[in-house]
Amino acid sequence: MKQYTFLLLLLTLISAPLTAHDKNIPHKHRYDPDTGNLATTDYYNAGTGKIYSRYYYRADGSTKRSDFYDRLTGLRIQTSYYRPDGTAERYELYDLTTGKIAGRTHYRSDGSTVRYDRYDSTTGKIKFRSYKRPDGTRERSEYYDLTTGKIWEHIHYRPNGWAFERIERYDLTTGLRIQTSYYRPDESIVSRTEYYDLTTGKKIQTRYYRDDDDITIERVDFYNRTTGKKTQAQYVRPDDTVERVDFYDLTTGKIAGRTYYRPNGIVVERAELYDLKSGKIRKREHFRPDGTTERIENYDPRTGKRTDTDL
Repeated sequence: MKQYTFLLLLLTLISAPLTAHDKNIPHKHRYDPDTGNLATTDYYNAGTGKIYSRYYYRADGSTKRSDFYDRLTGLRIQTSYYRPDGTAERYELYDLTTGKIAGRTHYRSDGSTVRYDRYDSTTGKIKFRSYKRPDGTRERSEYYDLTTGKIWEHIHYRPNGWAFERIERYDLTTGLRIQTSYYRPDESIVSRTEYYDLTTGKKIQTRYYRDDDDITIERVDFYNRTTGKKTQAQYVRPDDTVERVDFYDLTTGKIAGRTYYRPNGIVVERAELYDLKSGKIRKREHFRPDGTTERIENYDPRTGKRTDTDL
């Protein structure tokens, strides 16, 4: 009779629902009704009776998850997930006021961090994500818009984990990339910036900067917004005047013509036309400072040698 009473009491404790009245129960086990295996263990605050931790188990008895709660409010404050071998898989933190997820860290099997996610504590939407290499250095970071949930900036780091390799920016409406800036090794100076069409996503312009800064432009390439093929390359002097402009054929992608400008960057000094098949020059026209033609030179497109000159 005593044994029967003890078993009845034990079953009552195991099956009783979670309430704030179990103030004298430090922990409680729950078992899988089908297998009889231990499923969860809850631990309570002796003063408030509120749960402060819960462990979830696999069929083999290993822990697959653990939750921790605020002892006063009962809100969950963190959750850890474990692999079958006992190593941590990911870790989550929750906001004490809203109960929304605030951060999540993903781990490799060796314990190193793969990724860290940070969330807005009000909406629970992701606002930042950082990836790490196995050696612990940063690989890349992503920033998200809280309204659309779309990524607006993507930063790639060099192997040292701090120097920028490139930064990509995205349109919040279409999600398409609108700009990419490439940085010089171990510096925070931009070497070139690419711009993309908002409709097609194709590259439409690339600006190359001089070695000493990321303001003075050395060259600008222009691209067809439909095909993505280069149409023009504009070379700029240190004083920001145009030195020459190269024109490209939209079908073959080969250079079709080249124009050289005088120091003021406005008046043409000479212009060249190229054969699209051989890529060799076929005509060169020289201009006077007043813009009138001085002479025209014709070339054999097969050999590139001059054949005659028109004065």
